[in-house]
Amino acid sequence: MFYFKLSFEYDLRLKINIIFAMLNRYCMKLYLPALILLVSIIAGCSKSKIPGPITTGDDNKVKFEIAGGNNQEDTIGRILSDTIKLKATKNGIALNTYFIEFRGSGCNDDLPIQGYMNSDGICRYMYRLAGNTGAQTLKATLLDPDKKRIDSLVLNFTGVAPAQGWHPVACVPFVSAMKFCRLSSGRLFASFTEGQYLRYSDDNGISWNAAKSLGNKHNIVSIKSDSKTQLVAAALNEGIYYSGDAGDTWKFIGSPLASFESFVDMNYTPGGKLFYTANTGTIYLSENNGTTWSKLRLGEPIAPLTDPCEANNGDFWINADALGAFKSTDKGATWTRQYDTDSHYGEVIQSLYIDNTTGWIYKGRNDNNNGVFFSKNNGTSFNHLFITNNLPIKNIEVVNGVVYFSDGYQLYTINGVNSFIKLFSSNGSTSSDYIVANNGNIVAGNNNYLYFFKK
Repeated sequence: MFYFKLSFEYDLRLKINIIFAMLNRYCMKLYLPALILLVSIIAGCSKSKIPGPITTGDDNKVKFEIAGGNNQEDTIGRILSDTIKLKATKNGIALNTYFIEFRGSGCNDDLPIQGYMNSDGICRYMYRLAGNTGAQTLKATLLDPDKKRIDSLVLNFTGVAPAQGWHPVACVPFVSAMKFCRLSSGRLFASFTEGQYLRYSDDNGISWNAAKSLGNKHNIVSIKSDSKTQLVAAALNEGIYYSGDAGDTWKFIGSPLASFESFVDMNYTPGGKLFYTANTGTIYLSENNGTTWSKLRLGEPIAPLTDPCEANNGDFWINADALGAFKSTDKGATWTRQYDTDSHYGEVIQSLYIDNTTGWIYKGRNDNNNGVFFSKNNGTSFNHLFITNNLPIKNIEVVNGVVYFSDGYQLYTINGVNSFIKLFSSNGSTSSDYIVANNGNIVAGNNNYLYFFKK
């Protein structure tokens, strides 16, 4: 710049001196105005030789911008209808080796997603809204190939309350749910595959938050509650974690299993009994939240043993599958096999459940008399709710007097003797477990996602 300035001033002075020398020589005052105009033209032409504006470096900066999908509105938990598009360029060249980290607001905060730039320099992302109505945000952070943060921007959305019917839940990972449980307060819990947080819902299953105090390094294969504020979670190849404050804090209490045994099932009764069954047919019982354990057996090794439970009169019940149900009236010291008068070939039990509100005992049979049966007299006799020839009966639960069960693919409710209604279908994939909230909302899913039914 300095060089061009000197060159310009020198050329201009030289030309002006030549012109005035000509004036002095010919003394032609008549042509003075024309000569002055000529000087101005020459000066103007000389300025055109100055280079354009000096580059400040702004053109070398990365340009990160929203190319589409901002300011949308939809039902909470749903994937937005318009794809979010973010563009990153430098000097007009697409940055197709860069990444974008997406992090939502509300209960989506602990579920970041990494997106990739396409060859056109645009990242396309289908975003699922969080669980709160009203204003929501999505922060997008641009990362270079070394994952260094370059720039960020924020998109804005509006969440709308769900109407009655089935909807995707908000703020859960895109993996299968393992198990559920419910506290008397209405708080729900759901466990997922390894590497995911245990999650809880305080809005009847609509949205789910991470139980961060437990961490996300466990494979929680079962979670049970005493229906009050106490919880136990069985972590595969670890043992049991206990919470006495509705899941706010957790501590490890170990495992009763021998080194050669593996976990099968677990239950935590309203009476404070903690049952734990092993693949060897052994039943472990703790009456002090896992501090000490006693070992129970049915008289001979029987496996698998599932659905351990305690009746309101203190009797213990357990499901031995093809051998039917067993009952103990002496705290597990001895057990007797339970039969119905119509089970000429023996009972095959796929689900055993005790409704501690009424004291009624329910069982789902899969034998020559397939269906759901219930007892009002501590198992002395059973009556059928309905009989079916080709429907497996699994995961019986009673909430507010309504009986629910699944067949591994669909969820049903019983609305009278020999009458039931299909509530949810997993569309051919294996169904996850399910949970019914205190207000009647239902949470169910398949291998990939969870849904809730709003009453």
